[in-house]
Amino acid sequence: MFVLTLSGLKMMGLSNTIAFSVLAAEIVFGTLAWAWIRHSLGFSFFTFLDKRATRNPAVSETKE
Repeated sequence: MFVLTLSGLKMMGLSNTIAFSVLAAEIVFGTLAWAWIRHSLGFSFFTFLDKRATRNPAVSETKE
C-alpha cells in the first residue's frame, strides 16, 4: 500500500518532501483508524494484549 502511494505521488510529479509527508500521515492516521475500528468491534487496540489475556487469564481479570 505504501509503495503504491509513493509511486503514484512521484508519478504525479510531487516532491520527495510532500510524498514522505503523505506517507507519514498515512501511517499515523491509518494506524489510528485501524485501532478505532478494532475498538468499535469490541477488540482491544493491540492484538498482543488479546493474546496475553488468552494465555494468562489472571491478566484479563485484573484489567476488568
